[in-house]
Amino acid sequence: MKRFVLSIVLIISAGLVMAQGGFGAQAGDISVSLQLGHAEDFDDLQFVQKNANSYSIFAPSNSTSSTYNNSLVNMIGVEGKYFVASNIAVRLSGMGTISNTPAQQDVPGVPNPDNSIEGLPNMIIPSYSDVPSTSFHKYILNVGGDYYFSTGGTRVFPYAGGQLNMNYGQRKDFTLLDDDLGEQVSETYGLGGSVVGGVDYYIGEGFFLGVEVKAFSYMYSVAKMFPQPGMEALDADNHSVNILTNPMVKLGFTF
Repeated sequence: MKRFVLSIVLIISAGLVMAQGGFGAQAGDISVSLQLGHAEDFDDLQFVQKNANSYSIFAPSNSTSSTYNNSLVNMIGVEGKYFVASNIAVRLSGMGTISNTPAQQDVPGVPNPDNSIEGLPNMIIPSYSDVPSTSFHKYILNVGGDYYFSTGGTRVFPYAGGQLNMNYGQRKDFTLLDDDLGEQVSETYGLGGSVVGGVDYYIGEGFFLGVEVKAFSYMYSVAKMFPQPGMEALDADNHSVNILTNPMVKLGFTF
């Protein structure tokens, strides 16, 4: 952490000694930045929870308002902007993951009949347990726009904007055991919006360091589960309103 902060200080110091000039984006430019800070993650994905002969479900939470895992060196994604004018940009950011584990049938072992063969264990050939099939699909997408304010400076560019926030997650579980009741499916999705504010400081030509926060955000999230085929879905929803959350630092390039 100390090395990271020291590196940022050195970069800023190097930029300050550069010759002053015109910085910032112009119409038609594209910026790409690495986002560091409070993670957007997939904690909203809820799984089927079975207790004896019952299933339970919990309303999804808004993970971006949590204070956990809020390290400055936590890389949370990449954001792209296209400047339709020198002071207006459209933004796009997101991430996703796909994971799949194929199922494997269990293999029964060979027991030692009535332990009649001395010197051998209870199982002459041990059993192999089955491997359940599990698949994940998780996606986050943010789309919006920013307006950059004129300050008269050559390096500092504050902005405010809005964005549409969307997420979707799905998990499927299935085993090859004889008593399996079929595929279990869990889904979650969220739709909301955010008002964001931030500032970009151009360290050098085409290279900037920025900070951003969600000044206000709202997210409607739904969790839905199908414990087994033919059963009615279990579902729960959640409304989250947050103020001054999801702080992040950006390191980016404009070209």
